[in-house]
Amino acid sequence: RNQKPSSFIEEGCGWPFAVDAFFDRRLKLPAEIRKELLAQKNTVTDKVERIKSMFFPGVETMYTTYEVNIHIPDPKRSELQVIGLPEMSGFDTEAIPSANLPHATWSWRQTGEELSNEEALERLLQEQGIDTNDYPPGAISELCDELYESRYATLSLRTGHLVRNIQIIKVWLCATILSVDYVLRSKGKMQFGKRERNHKEGPVTMRMRSDQDWKTAAFSCLYGKLGMDEALVKSHLVIVDSSYRLDEEVEYSRSYPGLKTVYNIHTVKCRVKDVDHPEMSFIGLPEGNDFAVTRVRQNLRPSKASAASEGVTSTLWFWKPRSQLTETGDLLYFQKSFTDRESNDIEEFAPVPKRQLEPPTVLQMEEQDEENILSSLVVEELMKGRTTNWPRAKRAAKRILDPTYNLKCFHDDCVAAFPELLLYTVDDGSLASSGRSMMDEYQRTMGALFAVFWCMRRKLGGAESFCFGVDDEWEPLNARSKQPRRSEEECSKRQSFFNEVQWERIDELLRGAGLLCDSFEGHDEERVLAMLVLTAIHDIMKIGAIVPQVQEAFAPYRGYKAGERIYDHDIALGYILDHHADALPSYAGLPKKQQESIRFTQCKMEYNMGWLVQAEAPPGALFTKFKEYVLSGGAKFCDLAFYFCHWLTDLAGAEPYPQEGCEKFVLKFPSKVLGSFINSFKIVSELSTKSESQVLEDYLVWRWTAHSPSLGEVPKGYGSIAALRLVVMAQGNSLSVLRALHLLPPEDSEVLNRELALTGCKEQLFCREEAPEGAVAMGPAILVYYAPALMQKAGRTDPAAALRILAELFRQARQFWPLIPSSSGCSVTVRIDVLKELEVKMITAHSAGEVWALEKTSSRDAEVKRATLGSEDLTSAFMSGNRLRVLNLSEMRPHICISPVQTLGMGMSERRAWWSKDERKGSWEVMDGTRSASAMMYVGRRSHTGIITTFSTG
Repeated sequence: RNQKPSSFIEEGCGWPFAVDAFFDRRLKLPAEIRKELLAQKNTVTDKVERIKSMFFPGVETMYTTYEVNIHIPDPKRSELQVIGLPEMSGFDTEAIPSANLPHATWSWRQTGEELSNEEALERLLQEQGIDTNDYPPGAISELCDELYESRYATLSLRTGHLVRNIQIIKVWLCATILSVDYVLRSKGKMQFGKRERNHKEGPVTMRMRSDQDWKTAAFSCLYGKLGMDEALVKSHLVIVDSSYRLDEEVEYSRSYPGLKTVYNIHTVKCRVKDVDHPEMSFIGLPEGNDFAVTRVRQNLRPSKASAASEGVTSTLWFWKPRSQLTETGDLLYFQKSFTDRESNDIEEFAPVPKRQLEPPTVLQMEEQDEENILSSLVVEELMKGRTTNWPRAKRAAKRILDPTYNLKCFHDDCVAAFPELLLYTVDDGSLASSGRSMMDEYQRTMGALFAVFWCMRRKLGGAESFCFGVDDEWEPLNARSKQPRRSEEECSKRQSFFNEVQWERIDELLRGAGLLCDSFEGHDEERVLAMLVLTAIHDIMKIGAIVPQVQEAFAPYRGYKAGERIYDHDIALGYILDHHADALPSYAGLPKKQQESIRFTQCKMEYNMGWLVQAEAPPGALFTKFKEYVLSGGAKFCDLAFYFCHWLTDLAGAEPYPQEGCEKFVLKFPSKVLGSFINSFKIVSELSTKSESQVLEDYLVWRWTAHSPSLGEVPKGYGSIAALRLVVMAQGNSLSVLRALHLLPPEDSEVLNRELALTGCKEQLFCREEAPEGAVAMGPAILVYYAPALMQKAGRTDPAAALRILAELFRQARQFWPLIPSSSGCSVTVRIDVLKELEVKMITAHSAGEVWALEKTSSRDAEVKRATLGSEDLTSAFMSGNRLRVLNLSEMRPHICISPVQTLGMGMSERRAWWSKDERKGSWEVMDGTRSASAMMYVGRRSHTGIITTFSTG
């Protein structure tokens, strides 16, 4: 390079400091020698130059250069051998990567014999066998400027050959316009008064300085080529780090014959955050219009004969659909997210397994604690010694709207932050209370967390991710994405959901909950953190191994007696938060205000939104406690909206494949169903002026009238509430379920009409049922947990059989809880988790000796289970009294109710009671009687029969 030793002078330091640092770091001279050389009288000259900046047109840069001549009085000192003295031999210095200094070779020359940079460069080329006589005039000067002044290239030896190294940055600027992915391409260019012929269209491209990193160069490229200032770029564009790729191309230079050139091409994707933002009109958005950028540009490499000149450079840019890219290199870069689905080359669709996240580390219990674990709070034992990683948790909440913070970072932060997620690895061999595996429940929880992330970032690719999921690099997918392979029908369904959803309504809900501020740019970090904690802990009580047992000191708790286990996961979590909050470190570490918001949703509301939107629960279980809290003035609007946001994202993540998007909404529900869900949030505001039964009845009528296609006139009279509730439960199967209901045998339709019309509210009846004058409310009402799932899964293929199964569940559950007026204000729960995902043929087909049974697990809970006839568990349950009923779910079953005791041949009798209307008195009364256990047939729709069964020996 033939360059004298040189070094930059740091701000605030003088030339002696810079020289001393050079002697020390670069030449490795001892401190004593350095001190002597700098202490003597040295000749110093300085020069000031003002040069127009190549990066900031119109701005001058002032360069101050100090030239220092240092005389070495005694070159024979042994300490100077490191710099080739006294023999004046050449020497090498090692590279210093931290200071961006390469390996260098130094030589001594006699004063006055120094070569110019151009002469030294030409000699170097000739020494490497490159004939410079063929170079056009000015070529050596241009190459010298490129290497030593503008620093756009470097020279290096590779396998013994001299090569020129060029760094290129390519930025693919991407924007989604009307749900179609576009990329920005150059269309033409005019510079220095001449139009560039044969212009090759391409992305935003620029040569990099040899000392630039790729990200700095990418921003500089956007500043310089598109005329956007730094604030505009960083506010509205985001570099996708995961898309960065470095490629190398080698070819002989046309400008410098014989000199091989290595092109290092840095390619990266940049995404427009919000195409609708007014400032994006600068680059033709949101319409995708063509636009031109004109700038004053200095000719950095003029010929030797001409001085540096300035000129106007204009570039025409246009937005091109990514599906229309044709060059092989471009297609390879976008291969993970591009496909032309109309191409005949696409292979026939074959389904691929849906992706799941890696599970967390298995949570191990200490052996010495296992013996005592049943007598203590299990979750407290498992979380002992574990803490929340608050820096990671707070980072997830703080950066959730940061464009440079992607889903992978969010996932990693959540997994590292919340120790409660480890509870899903506690596997005792049983399924969760939902009927799924523990790992599925973990995936669903992560899906709910992802839904929070995507809803908050709707305009940052969140809407696309919500509908289409993300690729293996955690980037948003779309309908044209090549991987994962999906059917045309599925892609169309996802695209329709994306187009039809009223995203602004979700934004309004987030603002109402205090998660988003009034402007899109802001959010409440503390509030978001509370939402993340609630999402992480909400479903942990579905894990059977950690279900809490009500302690004597806190009994009764929401209907559960001392010693009873709380199998309702919402109530179980409420119990922990009310009485053992420190057992959950993530909740315990929240600010008091946010703890209160979470306790409101889990402990005080006693409200499940899913029960309303799917008509799953009677109004008593749904509204009674919530209404009391509303009337007491304890319900704040922001906390109500906070609950609704949690419910929405929790349901959105209900399918155990988080990377595939929110499939529960996108694939399982039409977008209008989601709209009806959101519209139903306002229903609860009517509780202050209407009874619980009236609020639910009005909701059911609204859902009937809003149904598409039309279902006709809203039913009225006996059985109307059953029809209204079943229509809502069935979702997309409403018409077939209604037809099947009208064709059911009387004994089954009678049970459904009666049970689905019980309110669970003291002295309340549904007006639409038009009960006879003097009718009294009866109870308890039965909530069949996951009945909507049963009607949607089993009811899709065989709605009549699904209704018969539901009727049998009610019929046998009523044997545990007789209908009496004093229980009219009560509700009990029957969990059918094991049935909800099964189709009819799977429910009705048993292995030999196996039966479905309904077991009473507490004073207010029962659960369906599969049992083996003659097993010790089944016999024990029978012997313990009225605690287990065999369900007759066979496909060709006779319509009778058989006592399980009769099945065992124990010679017991059955006692029955029913309520019916006494025509003479004009009132409804509870009657009592006895029937043979071998033939108990429910007969007569007019008798309004309700059965209560008890067992007695003899």
